[in-house]
Amino acid sequence: MTDLREMSWPDRLRYAVAQGWGVSELAGQLGRSVSVVSLAQGRHGIRLPDKRRSTDEGIVQKGQTGNPLSCLSDAERADYDVLKTRGKMTRAEALTAIGRSDLLEGDR
Repeated sequence: MTDLREMSWPDRLRYAVAQGWGVSELAGQLGRSVSVVSLAQGRHGIRLPDKRRSTDEGIVQKGQTGNPLSCLSDAERADYDVLKTRGKMTRAEALTAIGRSDLLEGDR
């Protein structure tokens, strides 16, 4: 097993990138705070993968459901916003009204 504590920061960061670790994972392995690891990656110019942001593919792989509103087109989103704010509809009612009942939780 590799002893990360014996490595220099650039070597630690390169190892973490090779392993596919994010900042939180490396911080946990080192017993350090996320802030310390973030500062180190900025100082040495080696960026770890950002695990906070999920692509749609990543969400599907993890079995999570994404925000259904992100699937709406600009026109659909504008209609949805009007129905929610001015029409005082629930989310389900507004999605049904714009013809996107397929995005409701029960229909998945």
